[in-house]
Amino acid sequence: MSKLLRIAVAFMIAALVTISLCACGDFTGTEGDPSKATLAMVYTMDGKDQTAIQWLDDDLNVVATSKYPYSGAMVSFENAKHQDGKLYLVPTGTFDKKDENDVAVVDSKTGDYDAIELKSTNHVANDVENNNWVISGNGNGEGFIDLINLEDKTYDSYVSSDLWDAGIMYVALVDGKVYGIGDEDKTTLYEIDIENDRIVGLCDFRYDPEVGGPTYLEKHGKDLAFISDGKLIKYNTESGTKSEVKLSRDDAFQLNIKGDIAWIVYTDVHADEYDTLIEVRDYNSEKVIAQTNCDYAVDQIEPSDKVVYIAGYDKASRFLFDGKKLTFDKHIEYDPKYSEFNNGGIYVID
Repeated sequence: MSKLLRIAVAFMIAALVTISLCACGDFTGTEGDPSKATLAMVYTMDGKDQTAIQWLDDDLNVVATSKYPYSGAMVSFENAKHQDGKLYLVPTGTFDKKDENDVAVVDSKTGDYDAIELKSTNHVANDVENNNWVISGNGNGEGFIDLINLEDKTYDSYVSSDLWDAGIMYVALVDGKVYGIGDEDKTTLYEIDIENDRIVGLCDFRYDPEVGGPTYLEKHGKDLAFISDGKLIKYNTESGTKSEVKLSRDDAFQLNIKGDIAWIVYTDVHADEYDTLIEVRDYNSEKVIAQTNCDYAVDQIEPSDKVVYIAGYDKASRFLFDGKKLTFDKHIEYDPKYSEFNNGGIYVID
């Protein structure tokens, strides 16, 4: 995805209609019972240290609201990270400074959070696997990778101009190893060896600026998967082999993999009229299982077992999936109380 596209997406997210919300005192605490929720919706400020999570049940009713003292806690250009009832928030700080050091682990049962203070700022991507949490970022001619041990909250860091040159934008953890890819003309998949402070190129792939990519970095078993040049690219970390699958359209944008199902969104945020296609594929056979259209640009797709949630800049929707067919269920309205906030993304509670 090009830098121009990223700027356009960020601008549209930031351009939501504003209705003021008075926040007196500390912006922290939980009201209600998050343990009844199956979905979390994040609202976050750019210029103030205020982020809110609304917890929704199966009927999409708000059962609780939690507040956190962070700005810029957005799920942007990657999928929400969650496991074992925990949500992983990576705030960036105010829009003009990007100076937030903290990252946070949120308990979906209570709304409580544990903050972990890092030396790094300007975080751009993260992934979680068991007790490891990796976070990437860049700034001032250097890139960084922080690998956090979630048991004792300690972390190891690798800071290097090599990471900056590689343009690491997306990261993934497989068997405790860190992998990453860049964006635009950065056309190499890397393994990042934090212990030995080095970055190793694994495979190259094609990037066409007229088509776009790479976007997202997902996992399926030992595979890493991402989209570039209208293709689904798979790299097996065990065998070191790469394969490519030509996708239905060149404007493939989002990728999310759950189980053996790959969820792909085709969308063009520059278009005046959106022709968004949501596609379900069998990851192993590469067969298209189902497709459906959507009349707005989609910024995020989050699947659960029998439902999938999609989120755009000013609306979200739920679709039902029975294994063969994808059917629209209902729209999810963003709460007007938080229309001064940006849409920070959605999390499915696992």
